[in-house]
Amino acid sequence: TAVSTSKINLTWTDNSTNETGFQLFRSNSLAGPYLPIGTVGANITSYGDSVGLSGGIKYWYKIRSLNVNGESALVSNYDAAWNFNNNFNDESGNNRTLNGLNLPAFSNTNVNEGTHAVSLNGVNQAVNVPNSSLDGFPANNYTTRTVGLWVKPFSASLGGNNKLLVDFGGSANGIAIRFQGTALQAAIASNSTRRTLSVSNITGNATWVAGGWNHIGLVYNVNALTLYLNGVSVGTTTLTTSSVFSTTDASRIGASS
Repeated sequence: TAVSTSKINLTWTDNSTNETGFQLFRSNSLAGPYLPIGTVGANITSYGDSVGLSGGIKYWYKIRSLNVNGESALVSNYDAAWNFNNNFNDESGNNRTLNGLNLPAFSNTNVNEGTHAVSLNGVNQAVNVPNSSLDGFPANNYTTRTVGLWVKPFSASLGGNNKLLVDFGGSANGIAIRFQGTALQAAIASNSTRRTLSVSNITGNATWVAGGWNHIGLVYNVNALTLYLNGVSVGTTTLTTSSVFSTTDASRIGASS
């Protein structure tokens, strides 16, 4: 979270049990290089970055845990990164270009990051995510996946059913996030075994930014599904399945069905 043009506050979840500390890295490019900026002690889950920052620059961060045996691996790969800077290009370098359905518009006046944001009407406008001919992404098989996106609803109050944010895969195998009435819901399907995680009255949540942009994150890890709102866990559920299988179903961002 940027608190000024010269300081960014970082927070994270401590999933390790034997760390002696955490090391943080920063880059002004998604592809890197990532350079070390600081280290904190065990069980610390926040850091204020105020070294060499410049206003108007986007920064990316990585973190790894440390202990007496060494350090954990850094996340070094992204399946896709769509910034919607007046185009549907994939900025991860994986060339996963999107295409619009029913003429979604780009806005340069209501933006959280970059130069533009994509604007959807919540009814029939969407962005199609073609399944890759190389690896099937995003409808491939996997045991872990993280999906993150910035969202700003047009209305201060949510309403209506099945307002899809993302739908990667389908009802038999896939992962999705939607607004259902006033609730924020995440769902996962594995061989038609489905599980839904629902957070009721999401705009009343203490971490919701009324009238502004909110970051929604969904983390799937083998047999657990966790929803994050602006970096804070707002719900988690345990799964009876341990993988999502590949499918030929279509994937998309947005629309209602």
